[in-house]
Order: sequence, then structure tokens, then C-alpha cells
Amino acid sequence: MDTDTRDAIEASHVDTDALVGWMDDTGSDDVEDAEDRYLGSADSLVEWAEQYADDTGMLDGMPSDLRYYFDYALWMSDATFGGDLHVIRTPDGRVHVFHN
Repeated sequence: MDTDTRDAIEASHVDTDALVGWMDDTGSDDVEDAEDRYLGSADSLVEWAEQYADDTGMLDGMPSDLRYYFDYALWMSDATFGGDLHVIRTPDGRVHVFHN
């Protein structure tokens, strides 16, 4: 990794371990691209999904009594295995989510 990339990682708003993990997994050294793809973090992937759905209003059109049946774990399984999302687990136990 060159000095410019290291400097960009240190200056990034994205968690360093998550950013380095994403770069290792994807083979990219484009910090700006990783920052653009970064969707946030949480203690678990389901927690992240619930917060994302709430923040984006994804389920707003669904009747409130049906929202309880939405399966966040299945949604995240499909999104990660289908390649829509890239998840990095950092040593502190948090998950960091990037869109592909």
C-alpha cells in the first residue's frame, strides 16, 4: 500500500479496519470509492438492516401490523449472498456495510 493510500485511509470517516477489510476483499485501493459505498455500521447485520429500513422509510408503505413479519435476517442473507451488499466484520465485533 502506498503512502497516499495510507494517508487517505487515516483521513477517512470510515472505520480503518472496515476500510482496509473492504480494500483487501475487493482488491481495490480507491479509498474515495469505498467511502461512497459505505452504508454504516452496527453491532449486528440485523440491527443495521432495521436501522437502514427505518432511516430510508423502506417499509413506510406497508401496514404497521404487517411490518412485524418482515424478516430482516432473510433480507440480509439475500442481499449479501446475492452480491448487493458487502459486509466487513471488524475485530471490535461490529459489522460495516458497503453496497456493491
